[in-house]
Amino acid sequence: MDTIFTYSYLETLAGGVAATILIAGFIENIAFFKKVPAYLIYYIIAETLIVLPHLVNADFQLKEIPLYILNGLLIAATAQKTSKMKSLDGKNGGLKP
Repeated sequence: MDTIFTYSYLETLAGGVAATILIAGFIENIAFFKKVPAYLIYYIIAETLIVLPHLVNADFQLKEIPLYILNGLLIAATAQKTSKMKSLDGKNGGLKP
């Protein structure tokens, strides 16, 4: 089986959102994390997934921190909204916010 997640894939919007949804889905039902607002869980995971590949690849730059923050916000917001979508059996395009 090919590797699904790579560091270069995690640096993309799709990879960051997919990994954030996957990790948040597992940890947000743990008793400790139930006390933390969901948006913070998603944001912390997203920022970690943005910074980690840059640290591993040794291309982390201080001047890029504002971009890391903005990308983390985008990934967190997209992941949180995407994970909350529910099917309506084909009504309204099949999606319900």
